[in-house]
Amino acid sequence: YTESSAASDVYKRQDLTMAEAQLENALAARDQREASLKSAEIDLERTKIRSPIDGVVIERAVDQGQTVAASLSSPVLFRIAQDLTEIQLEANVDEADIGNVNNGNEVSFTVDAFPDSEFNGRVNQVRLAPNESNNVVTYTVIITARNPDKKLLPGMTAIAEIITGKSTNVLRVSNDAIRFRPAAGTELAKKVASNKGGGRRGGPDMDQLKLSLGLDDATVRVINSELQDVMAGMRSQFQSLGAGGDRTALRQQMSQRMTAIFRKHLTPEQFEQYQKIRQQASETRAGQLWVQSEDGEIDPVSVKLGISDDKYTQVFGKNVNEGSVVVTRIRNVSK
Repeated sequence: YTESSAASDVYKRQDLTMAEAQLENALAARDQREASLKSAEIDLERTKIRSPIDGVVIERAVDQGQTVAASLSSPVLFRIAQDLTEIQLEANVDEADIGNVNNGNEVSFTVDAFPDSEFNGRVNQVRLAPNESNNVVTYTVIITARNPDKKLLPGMTAIAEIITGKSTNVLRVSNDAIRFRPAAGTELAKKVASNKGGGRRGGPDMDQLKLSLGLDDATVRVINSELQDVMAGMRSQFQSLGAGGDRTALRQQMSQRMTAIFRKHLTPEQFEQYQKIRQQASETRAGQLWVQSEDGEIDPVSVKLGISDDKYTQVFGKNVNEGSVVVTRIRNVSK
């Protein structure tokens, strides 16, 4: 009886061990099936295509029920505009004009759908990659604009004008007058301009500043005296450098000293206006006009040219005033 009972206990332990092993296998199979279920659920969830943003569908490339296969590159299913109240224009600007375009420039543009309406925007980015077509190089300028009424739609063609400069109450002449040149061999061609214009070399035009800033004679005399001292000292330093010396640092130092003189003697409002005038002067270029005097004589006059548009150019010069008669062309009339 004792031996039989011991054998029975051994068999029972063996059965228990086998049952525990079977249970572990069943649990492992359960875990495997749960993992397979989760993988299938993930695959099922991925069959649902959702937009990453809220917006308006502007183009649909698939139909309901159509099979979509994603390879190395994701296919385009829909094109969505996130916010049609904010639009972006891509303007092609010629390489001859791109140098005048900067971030923040104001822009006005029209579209064919609303020919009587003008829309406004602002330059947001000037892209550096050139676009070449038929030997014409252009650059893409990104313009942002408000579209609260949603009148402007994606894909519309716009004609834009970028405002690169703005001046009010200035003297201007026709661009034809800037481009006029007398024919070679004529009496006009033999004349030499007696007025070089453009202010004093090395310093500001105090006559212009006196009128523009409303300075009194005493202030002008003090500023002139201090400016002459600065330029005299700098002139001696320039001479000591010799022909091969670097004059860039001295020019910057002279400009800083001149600016300090004006800051000391001008009010904050006058100094701000002075800086605008100096900035405007730095953006001018030399030009020449042919002006007719009261006695009918036509003489060349040197001027400074400012900002320009398709029709007119801003001019600066002592010998050109409002109402002056400038020459745009000469025609010989047979008698």
